[in-house]
Amino acid sequence: MEIKRKAFVYVGPDRPFGLPIMRNTILAGEPEDVFPDAWTPLREHRNFRKLFVPVSELAGARAALKKPGTPLYLFSQEIKKASDDFKAARAGK
Repeated sequence: MEIKRKAFVYVGPDRPFGLPIMRNTILAGEPEDVFPDAWTPLREHRNFRKLFVPVSELAGARAALKKPGTPLYLFSQEIKKASDDFKAARAGK
């Protein structure tokens, strides 16, 4: 019996927290399992996980990202700021 894994697409800002992931990256499985380097940011920034959407919801997610005030738009902006702050702090070391 073949187990089908759900595919997710990352719809947030490029290279969040310095991770090697870009917008529209497709993951064959849960982000936590497929991309273990993202575990810490996923745990520390709960809305980061919400930027990994099932492929079946991609069209709606893209539309929501273009509408200021929608939850997905706000999550993306929040993670971009947190990521920029993280990168700036690392650069200042």
